[in-house]
Amino acid sequence: MYLFYKSQKKIIKFFKNIKKVKFILTAPHKKKILIYDNSNSDIITKYIKKFGYSVFYTRWEEINLKILIKSIIFFITDLILFKAKPLQRYYIYEFIKASQPKVVISFIDNRFSYLKLKSQFSNIKFILFQNGNSINDFRNEFKTIKNRKNNFIDYFFTFSNFFSNEYAKFVKGEKIELGSIKNNSVKIKKRKNIDFLYISQFRFFSIYKNEFYYKTNARKLESWNEFYASDRKVVNLLASYCLKKKIKLSIAGFYNIKNNFEEIKFYKNIFKNYKGLKWKIYSRDGQFHSYKLIDRSNLVVFIDSALGYEALARNTKCVALSIRQGRDFGWPKKLGKEGPFWDNYLDKKRCLKKIEKIANISNIQWKKLKNRHIKDFIHFNDNNSIFKKKLKEIL
Repeated sequence: MYLFYKSQKKIIKFFKNIKKVKFILTAPHKKKILIYDNSNSDIITKYIKKFGYSVFYTRWEEINLKILIKSIIFFITDLILFKAKPLQRYYIYEFIKASQPKVVISFIDNRFSYLKLKSQFSNIKFILFQNGNSINDFRNEFKTIKNRKNNFIDYFFTFSNFFSNEYAKFVKGEKIELGSIKNNSVKIKKRKNIDFLYISQFRFFSIYKNEFYYKTNARKLESWNEFYASDRKVVNLLASYCLKKKIKLSIAGFYNIKNNFEEIKFYKNIFKNYKGLKWKIYSRDGQFHSYKLIDRSNLVVFIDSALGYEALARNTKCVALSIRQGRDFGWPKKLGKEGPFWDNYLDKKRCLKKIEKIANISNIQWKKLKNRHIKDFIHFNDNNSIFKKKLKEIL
């Protein structure tokens, strides 16, 4: 059922996206660096622009007609010989071949096809950045990949040794503990004027319909409504606490001000039951806006957002209520089901006690407490000096 639903969604997506495509008539630019997928490319550009780079778009933004025609010819030839692969694979191969990069860089750490490219281009160095905690969701899918011995990345920059060890089970190559490249790009500047910040994980995927958009690590189908049940429970708890304490509940939103209507609606529907509650949602204003919000906050509460873990790396006081199925706090580090600043069960009395305690301890006490339990879970490498040094060595 899931595979049928997935195929159906892909077909619908194809016809929707084809209308938005920009067709390129000229050959791909030959640059030293090729960014594979435009997602998060603005993070890396300041580090690589002096070397020269181009972008390979994988989400229908652009299609190079010369490469497409060549790919179709090879596809048809192999089809006649009964050894054809999906057309997209020919297109990816021909585009990279025509671009002649020395290095390919990507942030898409859950795109299995990227792990296979090294076997086709032995003379190119492939770099991958961990972009979140997606391995938590996809580790079962990783286990099912055929020919895992061909999964190779020359330099895989991970959050920490805990993640390096986990990825090493599925991907060969050198693992380098960098932390989050996004987080590292923003200097830590503490200016506390937000008492209480909750990290929103809202995504607009028709959440009001019982549709199967999310697949759990336990390989079970789950609707977005079911997925967001955890968010509603936590937000209700926080709203009740903030109303009682007469504190404004601030929310680090996911969407920018042009696209946040549904996100605001989601929280409004919850907060209508808490008359007198002061709350504000901060729309995302650029890639690095959320980190600045974190630095302004006395306390950050999150469920299992990667941004929450990045807040820990910035030494911001945090409480993690990781109640979502299969996403225990601190994975892949082995921690207890509950600790001084985390809880994998929503025991309201216990959770509120943790929030109250962490909100009122000093920053020195917090740093000692955090380091005692989750030191080096995500590194902080100021201005990504480790990556810059490695890239200079490669080029």
